[in-house]
Amino acid sequence: MKALPTLRQLAHLSALARTLHFGKAAAAENVTQSSLSASIAELEKILGARIANRTRRQVELTPLGREVARRGGAMLSEAENLVALARASGAPLAGPLALGAIPTIGPWLLPGLLPALSRAYPQLELKLVEGLTGELLAQLAAGALDAAIIALPHAIKGMAHAPLFDDAMMLIVPRSHKLAKRGEIAPAHLHPPEIAAHSLMLLKDGHCLREHGLSACALSPSRTGELAHPFEASSLSAILPMVEAGLGITLAPRMAVDAGLLRGTKLAAVPFSRGTATRQIVLVWRKGNPRSGEFRLLAAALAARR
Repeated sequence: MKALPTLRQLAHLSALARTLHFGKAAAAENVTQSSLSASIAELEKILGARIANRTRRQVELTPLGREVARRGGAMLSEAENLVALARASGAPLAGPLALGAIPTIGPWLLPGLLPALSRAYPQLELKLVEGLTGELLAQLAAGALDAAIIALPHAIKGMAHAPLFDDAMMLIVPRSHKLAKRGEIAPAHLHPPEIAAHSLMLLKDGHCLREHGLSACALSPSRTGELAHPFEASSLSAILPMVEAGLGITLAPRMAVDAGLLRGTKLAAVPFSRGTATRQIVLVWRKGNPRSGEFRLLAAALAARR
């Protein structure tokens, strides 16, 4: 029998296709860079053709390499489905399950839920991974994650999902700010000139909470230049001291406020009008995954225990 590519080699190529970097691909696959490089070289030997052009600074897949990565990704997905099918035939929510969560959900939602989930499903071996929405969806598509908790609206082509709950956005201002006196605020009240006057502070591009915040204020991403003193950060914890110092205002999800985000600060959370400025929290997974029934069970458990 002719030598054939192994799933391990295809997984290494898939990681290289995603990152175009041997070091990053090796880290993603939890192997050394030399091991991954040797794996790709062995795959090229089996195929009898070059699949990656290497330079000191970058990696570029050849046209054949891109096609092998595409087809290999489909084979990896089928292999993942075989394992999932076997697991689905046993006890529900048992064995390993890699669950992703975005950073504007995980820290506030999961600590209160996981102990109860562990008691209900003691055979479940949960591995938690935090990442931005795009990163988690890419890992789901590649089979590196089983499911992920994200916020909609967001494009989730190729994914199935189950709703967990709706999470309202809240305006965060100093207690002395004039907006803190309002019982609630309508998105129409925060038109661009008003936002610019108050210096809206947002998370960096890539965070879905940024888009949700812009939507709450009736701002499109292309109009952020209208802000007088824009400030961007990678976490809400970096923005809050700036707001507390009177340098601007920001937005935060109600789940974070309820979990004590503002505890110990001199900040106030002003709700938006009912039914406006909300994000939908969902559990997503790859369509066609044989464990879909388990994921719906997990979604129901997460929603019930919130």
